[in-house]
Amino acid sequence: MTRFEWNDAYRVGEPKIDAQHEYLFTLANKLVEATEKQDLVGCAMELFRYVRAHFRHEESVMREVGYPGYAAHYAMHEQQLARLSEISADIHNDRWTTESVADFMENWLQVHIVKEDTRLAGYLKDHPGAD
Repeated sequence: MTRFEWNDAYRVGEPKIDAQHEYLFTLANKLVEATEKQDLVGCAMELFRYVRAHFRHEESVMREVGYPGYAAHYAMHEQQLARLSEISADIHNDRWTTESVADFMENWLQVHIVKEDTRLAGYLKDHPGAD
């Protein structure tokens, strides 16, 4: 069963960021659906690597267009990476629960993208030229 479903409400208007966000939904579902520790570790590692690459891209777009909310958005990214590191440690130490991961992913996918990334989308629409 798919827990996180992509829909157009999550689009920010920058094609590469939108494609990355959509794939993050796929990775989030893989992680919360994994039941074996080996699968959990693999999914968490894949998600962490992908998230870091996604954040680097999103941050480069923000810098390129002079996004005034860059510092705060960057700080949120750092918090999310720190939380993903905690989740990875929990998996490694057998303290992981589906709900803790699902809560993190729901907050990030459905709150951060909808609120923070939508603010970025509005700025990108008013300031075209981002890659």
